[in-house]
Amino acid sequence: MRKAIISLLMIAGLTGVHADELALKSTHPDTYTVKRGDTLWDISGKFLKQPWRWPEIWNLNKDEIKNPHWIYPGDLITLDMVNGKPRLSRSRGAKMSGGLVKLSPQVRVQGLDADAIPTIPSSVIDPFLSQPIVITDQQLKSSPRVAAGAEGRLSYGQHDFIYALGMKDEKVGSDWQIYRQGRALIDPEDKDKKKVLGYEALYLGDARLDVAGDVSKLLIVKAEREISQSDRLLAAPLPTLRNYQPHAVPADFAAKVVSTYGDMAEGGQYYMVVVNKGQQEGMEVGHVMNVLNAGRLIVKEETSEADHYTLPEEAGKLMVFKTFDHLSYALVMESTRPIKPGDILAAP
Repeated sequence: MRKAIISLLMIAGLTGVHADELALKSTHPDTYTVKRGDTLWDISGKFLKQPWRWPEIWNLNKDEIKNPHWIYPGDLITLDMVNGKPRLSRSRGAKMSGGLVKLSPQVRVQGLDADAIPTIPSSVIDPFLSQPIVITDQQLKSSPRVAAGAEGRLSYGQHDFIYALGMKDEKVGSDWQIYRQGRALIDPEDKDKKKVLGYEALYLGDARLDVAGDVSKLLIVKAEREISQSDRLLAAPLPTLRNYQPHAVPADFAAKVVSTYGDMAEGGQYYMVVVNKGQQEGMEVGHVMNVLNAGRLIVKEETSEADHYTLPEEAGKLMVFKTFDHLSYALVMESTRPIKPGDILAAP
């Protein structure tokens, strides 16, 4: 019991439990002109010690995050103090001249929000949103399967036709993704190492439903790997809004890294990791957590002490971008040390 209490105290001390006061960097600028390739996380990181708290410095509530006032390249960002708290504001088409802000009229057609500055780089997050990475046992059981291909071949590629079972009632012309079941993802907190949280999904390509029936016909429109009998199909996901609201997990929240994408031994910034907590455990999209490596041993000096304690060492920060019942996907936003399966996740 004493060992558990000491370990929790160590983690709490290292994670720097969330404080209400927004801490500014000593080197923060007073103004910043937005550039193409910037992200909200990066921009706020020029001003804040904790860039994931950007919704607070922009003074945005949840509704505004879902439908924000877009920020574009060329906008001038200004830091002010409002009631003693730092706030960022945006001036469209503003330019600095001799220390003064000059406003220039600008017209922007609504709907062209592809130019807007994202929370995190679209090029990094898009593949994880558009392709199956992890599948649950329920998805695996309910997924249509590839049953055969044209001309009796055993493997198929782009522009080939394939035949599938389990798609009788699906819409002709609908888009599907082809995947293959990978290794089981075991909960690192299960002492018996038997609790399966899900399975890795190896993305193979895309297909379009040509004929629906007891045996359905699909055209492979994209193939990144060879496709074979018994591979599975998932409906292609609809485009999703990518404006995340970063916020800390509760102070007593605890989780662990299950795996890194692609079965890498370790990962760094912008790597995707699987977390062993999901919606049923209170995990939310936008949750930010510190990553702690199990680090150095603490040398025993007193006989009353346990044989050894390990000192967790901060390795970076994750942000959750997709949740399931008992699994979540998270993106490594900051990394100071390699992040590995089994690493501890706690409140920042």
